[in-house]
Amino acid sequence: MRLSSSKKVMASLLLGGSLLVVPACSLDVEMSTTGRLQILVEDTAGNPVPNIKADLLLDDKTTVSRSTTTGSDGRAEFDSDGVAIQVYFIRLNLTPDWNIAPDDANDKAVIPSPGSLVLVPFKIAKVVAP
Repeated sequence: MRLSSSKKVMASLLLGGSLLVVPACSLDVEMSTTGRLQILVEDTAGNPVPNIKADLLLDDKTTVSRSTTTGSDGRAEFDSDGVAIQVYFIRLNLTPDWNIAPDDANDKAVIPSPGSLVLVPFKIAKVVAP
């Protein structure tokens, strides 16, 4: 398909105009090297549980990176400024009054999402004396 000279001129103008737009666009992309990790601890009825301690463990499941305690809303964040993007495990440190709910688990693996919040839920059950 051959373009007439007027179509060639129009195509050149359109192409030239679009190239002028590119330098005006910002191509700077800031990559976040941290993400936020928050836990939500609820009982088996779905009620928030305050005063539950939790550790953010490195991938060796031994080294504690940070610790936190849930507030009245059952939530706690390990660091509002964020944590490094890597594999962690979150372990609840339960008192004798609480157990992990039968359909849940402790030592949950998590990787923070760059520049955003990851919420890790836990269900716990009240220990009933025999």
